[in-house]
Amino acid sequence: MIGEKDPRRQLIGKASKIKGRRFEERIDASFDYYRETGFALIEKTPEPMRPIKDLGSGRFVACFVKKAQPDYKGIVKGGREYIFEAKYTSSDRMEQSRVQENQDKYMTEHEALGARCFVLAGFDSGAVYR
Repeated sequence: MIGEKDPRRQLIGKASKIKGRRFEERIDASFDYYRETGFALIEKTPEPMRPIKDLGSGRFVACFVKKAQPDYKGIVKGGREYIFEAKYTSSDRMEQSRVQENQDKYMTEHEALGARCFVLAGFDSGAVYR
């Protein structure tokens, strides 16, 4: 029936979000280590959004105001800029199309000025491959 949600797909989607969040937590921990050792200062890029309704207790409803930039930006000791886009999948392959056109353009422009740009790809080691 149209409009009905598939509980199995919902469960898979929820599990994928949790695994993707854990992937970013590991990345964050690595960048924290680099900051603590004085090797680099790389930070998560905040999502560009605008609050539209206050729900109280620090919660709100918001909408995105522009397309997302790459996930992480920073500088490594010596002055080189690094930019990272993080992608996670439960599949056995990662498609180039997962990087949005505006993210690719952003990284390409920065790379032309000397930045080092990467896509950090995470794969579910527990995925069942057919």
